[in-house]
Amino acid sequence: MINTNKNSSTDKVYNIDKKCPGCGVEIQTLYEDKAGYIKEEVLKQRGDNFLCERCYRLKHYNEINKKDISIDFDKVFGEISKEKNLIVNVIDAFDLLGSTIKDINNMFPKSKVLVIANKYDLFMRSNRPTKLRRYLKEYLSFNNIDYCDVIVTSSLTNDSAFPIYNALCEHAKINNKKNLNVYFVGITNVGKSTLLNTLSSLTKNPLSLTTSNQVGTTQDITRYKLGDLNVGDTPGYYNKGQATYYLDKKSLNNVIPKKFIKPRVYQLYNNDTIFINGFGYFTYISESDDKLGVTIYVANTLMLYRTKNDPREYYQKHKDDLLLVPNKKEREKLGEMYEREIDVNAKEELVLSGVGFISFNKKAKIIINTLDNIDIEIRNAMI
Repeated sequence: MINTNKNSSTDKVYNIDKKCPGCGVEIQTLYEDKAGYIKEEVLKQRGDNFLCERCYRLKHYNEINKKDISIDFDKVFGEISKEKNLIVNVIDAFDLLGSTIKDINNMFPKSKVLVIANKYDLFMRSNRPTKLRRYLKEYLSFNNIDYCDVIVTSSLTNDSAFPIYNALCEHAKINNKKNLNVYFVGITNVGKSTLLNTLSSLTKNPLSLTTSNQVGTTQDITRYKLGDLNVGDTPGYYNKGQATYYLDKKSLNNVIPKKFIKPRVYQLYNNDTIFINGFGYFTYISESDDKLGVTIYVANTLMLYRTKNDPREYYQKHKDDLLLVPNKKEREKLGEMYEREIDVNAKEELVLSGVGFISFNKKAKIIINTLDNIDIEIRNAMI
């Protein structure tokens, strides 16, 4: 079915019964400033091999236009929540705090939840996935998340894709009858669409879902067949306590790890401060001359700065030169610096959602200042 806008002098086609295979939004040829736009002549030339203009520019030029990317998650997830499905919750193993959807069972009360932890290879050597899987089960249980299984994966190759596909088939079975529909759900930037593209490479009709570190890349449910499975890719969910939610393209490229993270180790004395670029800073407080060993896990491209100067003065002096990430516009969204005094133990890690985490070699008292909208937590050590 095709609808035309009768008030248009050019009589362009407006709404078409097609969805962009990259982001899932409905295709239209009239409004260039709206989602799903594609030139009518381009659509005719490409037939079924098309992408909306936004996805095309994102895929080929890595350009993002954040116009009209408001997503109604109540509408998108409401349809799924009424049915019994298999929900594949993809999380970022490097950013558990930022990527774990703690109310996922309430969002999909009739469905089983299979958790896939992606990107462990960014910060853990390849011989550690079994240990990480045990840790994740404890972490999920601590957060009252009910799951049917946990799978740990990395940058996907066919070797790792086959076991995941087989696990999906097994958990989607209903007493050897019709399979459950399988929906992939996850916070933005967990690698959900990349994972799906790799899984689909095992089939005769591989997908070409648009992938990006930008919020709102997928805008609606994209449905397709993955072998014997009926699969739906959903838009990346938002976590407003995650630093990356507020960042633009340039800052995201500095914050989101792309290569194995080289741990940065420091020996701190009383009143030593380390800045995690402009996201926050922490100061070691001690009544003795004992040193504190800290190991910081953040993207290699994110700069750290150590100082003995007054950290408040240092921040005000350098927030627009050395501490450029986040930038001034992003800081306005992230809020003011918020100070907390906390005690940490040798077997604990301090986590900044969307940024990274810090481990300590002994019990210590620290003062942590972070931008107000960044969630933090103290957790049992993962590494």
